[in-house]
Amino acid sequence: ALSGAETVMAQSLLPALRAQVAHAFRPVALWSGHPAAAWTAATAFVLTVTFLHLPAAHDWAAGNVLAHTAEHLSVLTTATLFWRVVLISGQRRITQGSAAVMVALVGLCGALLSALIMFAPHQLCSSYAHNPIDDQVMAGLLMCIPASFAYVGSTIWALWRLIGGAQSHAGYGAAVAGASGLDRGRSRRVVAEAR
Repeated sequence: ALSGAETVMAQSLLPALRAQVAHAFRPVALWSGHPAAAWTAATAFVLTVTFLHLPAAHDWAAGNVLAHTAEHLSVLTTATLFWRVVLISGQRRITQGSAAVMVALVGLCGALLSALIMFAPHQLCSSYAHNPIDDQVMAGLLMCIPASFAYVGSTIWALWRLIGGAQSHAGYGAAVAGASGLDRGRSRRVVAEAR
C-alpha cells in the first residue's frame, strides 16, 4: 500500500469515477517510469508547498473554500508523487543514494521555508487569528519540527538501504569468488547462504 498510494486513493472514489480518473492519469503512470520523473516530482512538491505559503496565495486560499480545497489537493497530489518515488527507490527510477539526497534537499527547503515564517519580524499573512505573530511562529514550528522527523527518518532509511544493499552485494561477490573452486552443488549452497 505504501508504494501504490494512487491505487488506494482511486479506491476511495465512486466506481463511476474510477475509470475516468484511471484514464486521465494513464500518461502520468507511463511517464513516471522515467528517471527524471523523480526529480520532477521533488521539484513539483517543493514549488507547490513554497507557492502555497506565499502570503498572497495563503490569504487567497484562506478566504475562498474552493481555493483552500484545491490547495490541499495540490499538496496531497505532489506529496504522493514525491513520497512514492522515495519509497520505491532502488526498484526503479532512482537509487537509494539519490533518494537520500532528494529527501535531504526537500527537507532543507522545508526547513528554510519554516524558518522564514518563524523568524519573520512582522505578520506575513492576514489570515492568522487573534495573535498573528504568535500564530505565525507556531505555524513555522509545526511546519519545521514534525516534518524534520519525517525527512531525517526517511533519509536515514534510504542511507540504511543503500549501505545494506552494498553489503549484501559484497557478500554475494565474496561467496561467488570463494565458491569458484567447489563443485556445482556446494557452490549453489554457498551463494544461497550469502543472500
